[in-house]
Amino acid sequence: MSPRSKNHISKSLASLLALANIIFITTLSAETSSGNDQIFKKVRPDGKLQFSNYPTDSASKPTRLPKLKKENYDKKINYLKSITPKNCSKHGGIDCILGPDKDGSVVCADGYLEAVLPFKNKCSEARLKVEKADIKKLKSRNKKILRITLRNYSPVKAKNVSAEIALNDRLLSQAKGPTEVEPWGIAEYSLIYKSNYEFDLRDIPDRREEQLQYRVRCKNCAQTLRKF
Repeated sequence: MSPRSKNHISKSLASLLALANIIFITTLSAETSSGNDQIFKKVRPDGKLQFSNYPTDSASKPTRLPKLKKENYDKKINYLKSITPKNCSKHGGIDCILGPDKDGSVVCADGYLEAVLPFKNKCSEARLKVEKADIKKLKSRNKKILRITLRNYSPVKAKNVSAEIALNDRLLSQAKGPTEVEPWGIAEYSLIYKSNYEFDLRDIPDRREEQLQYRVRCKNCAQTLRKF
């Protein structure tokens, strides 16, 4: 057995022992709260506590376990709701196109104006994500189309979008596609790749997206998307 496997088993056993101790203490606490059984506590040489309903030796001392408390989750949820800032989650989301409210906060899609989220933070950056990357075969045997599909996961229009694509660690080349991606919108970028004397596309299977590399940038994007 490898050292890594032994370490994994040791951690699993430790977790099971910890869980068993919790269940044991919980059971003792429940019994103590419902009956008059005496509980004894002992500090072991390794510093760990040991509980039992009878003294194991002279080091065992009578003790009382804390009573179990049932937490009121409904009350806790209502409290969390009460301290959560007003937002657009129940009002169709943020509509950045409407611009900021008078106080600089966002306006919700249904016209709700009580949200306190700052317009400057929520409506200044677009969040693009590559939804799909694939290779499509053309009729010509020495040509293929490299494609990536972008989705905008924000209420902000992505501007000056630039997508570069490459295959098998080749140099990145500019792909054709729209320079803007609408809020929550999708856009496709493609590049026709040709075989040459040192690179034969016939060796590349279709739809092998793991062989695609790309770099996507835009003027107001939160980050540059890259895969090399």
